[in-house]
Amino acid sequence: MAVKLGNGKWAIKEDKLLAYNDNSGRFFNKEFDFSRGSSATYVAKDGLIKTAGLQATNLVNNGDFSELGSELVTNGDFDTDSDWNKTGTWSVESNYATASGNSTSQYIQQDFTITNSKVYKFTYEIIENTLNGNGASLSSSGGFGSVSLSNVVGYHTEYITASNQSATYALKIGVSGTATSGQITIDNISVKQVDPNDYWTLGTGWSFGDGVATCDGSQTSGTFLQQTPITFTNGNTYKVVFTCTIQAGNLDARLQGSGATVTGTSRTSSGTYTEYLVSTGNTSFRMRGNDDFIGSVSNISVQEIQTDTPRIDFSDSVKGALLLEPQSTNLIQYSEDFNAAGWNTFSADGGTVIRTSNYSISPSGEQNSTKLNFTSEYVSLFYNFTGISGDASASIYVKGVAGEVIAFGFGPDVSFGQDFTLNGQWQRLEFNATSTNTSLNITAWGSTRNATEIEVYGVQLEALPYATSYIPNHGVSGGVTRLADVCNNSGSAQDFNSEEGVLYMEGARFKNDFNYCAIMINDNSINNVVGLKFRNIENLLVATSRNNNVSTDIFYTFTDVSLYNKIALRYNSNSLTLFVNGQQVGNESNPNIPSNLTNLEFKEANENFLGKVREVQVFTEALTDEQLEKLTTI
Repeated sequence: MAVKLGNGKWAIKEDKLLAYNDNSGRFFNKEFDFSRGSSATYVAKDGLIKTAGLQATNLVNNGDFSELGSELVTNGDFDTDSDWNKTGTWSVESNYATASGNSTSQYIQQDFTITNSKVYKFTYEIIENTLNGNGASLSSSGGFGSVSLSNVVGYHTEYITASNQSATYALKIGVSGTATSGQITIDNISVKQVDPNDYWTLGTGWSFGDGVATCDGSQTSGTFLQQTPITFTNGNTYKVVFTCTIQAGNLDARLQGSGATVTGTSRTSSGTYTEYLVSTGNTSFRMRGNDDFIGSVSNISVQEIQTDTPRIDFSDSVKGALLLEPQSTNLIQYSEDFNAAGWNTFSADGGTVIRTSNYSISPSGEQNSTKLNFTSEYVSLFYNFTGISGDASASIYVKGVAGEVIAFGFGPDVSFGQDFTLNGQWQRLEFNATSTNTSLNITAWGSTRNATEIEVYGVQLEALPYATSYIPNHGVSGGVTRLADVCNNSGSAQDFNSEEGVLYMEGARFKNDFNYCAIMINDNSINNVVGLKFRNIENLLVATSRNNNVSTDIFYTFTDVSLYNKIALRYNSNSLTLFVNGQQVGNESNPNIPSNLTNLEFKEANENFLGKVREVQVFTEALTDEQLEKLTTI
């Protein structure tokens, strides 16, 4: 037995797909060259849609703004009457600090080291407040300047910027105004620097809050929240995720510095957003608010995507299958935002489609599904498109009540589409057509379509005769393109027997795909090969052995090549024999057997294999009929 891969034993190493050489129980790693050149998704073992090659490391430090420095206050819980300087009526007893309301400008104060312009988290607890008088209140001063504090009983948090480093005391807490009677009692005072490692640079208007960075709108031009240095590799793709609240203006994410600025979509409403940005050799990350921006941002992550990582997909197999797809483009501009421009409703009876964003957990594992409520019988949500005049496919993830029916698909108007019965779980609906239509519809149009409430996620429109894996598009008007998967160049002359052997695969082609594609053992040419070639005629396979460009061929037509089939081609000087799903289906005598086989690859010339492969094995001996029957039995 020579090179083998698959059958649930997958190993991925960045841009390589590892197989192994099995020889008398000894295992040797073999590698296929793999390339794609773009990001791509797959369905993982847990059933969730994931991005292939997405690196776990967040390149942004302190993206949730939760990092705090060490405690600066000593004895902030007043366990002892020490470490605090007191003026006026302030006293410490019973683990509290108390001031009576019979004098003004009285303070409890402590000195420690602070840095001007740095932000500090200041927390305190009001135990009791019975102060009376004109303007009696609690305030803070010293190195933090003058800040009014809360007088309400309970815990409180302030984010204060140091502005007077040369003050006599770093922190002064006092009673101001004219307090004539009563008292105030405080406890649990804490001061810690926010972002103590200085990862973030705050532009005009920006400050830190509780797990967020906030902008108050005081800027007179665009303002930045920036982290540098970050090394972004030129040409690599980065997934950027952030959550923002927007009260005014707009906010966008950027890769900045050195190379040309790479800018994400300008956001004008609150939400959690994802961007896929391709680096131009940048050195910093920015969140940019415009002149009018007021709001906050949190939970920022930036992760590199290794674009040439193979995908082992579990969408239809517990074993997993190597997914090899053609280039395709998702032409829906906002594939996860059904409130975005382009989506519209139509009704013949006065109804509408109520759309609720970020409703529940989607197939991505995040809370970013959209709930659609159809308020009447004849209502549709539709998306008008242009640019497809031939083969077209649409797909969408839907979850609804089991047994209910919706329609999804193309049409010249909103009443068209194919009926789909929901199963109560997330399911991917696919609609294929040769389309001159201009409308993609999700509809409850007609009495037989009775789903009044569904969840949706990940809609896709492609100029292909079948739907491919999900391609997220978060605002690119011309569509987002996933490039083709290419897997080849495994093994060497010592791994193959040019005199006899077996090429075995378990896999499936894509339905309605009439491109040529192949899996071949060769000598790095098309003149000397043993292989399996799927033709441009539906369900047709050519099993071939070719020596000096003279071929012996076996032709076989599958019932359905889009189902998983087990195929074995045996070759030797006497015969070329084909087994499919436990049956011998072809035999040719005295075939043209090549010499000097050195290479196994998922292509012939430019005809890359397109489909899903569970397993490939190359045997260096011609197995018996009984062995091949057992090997290929479904």
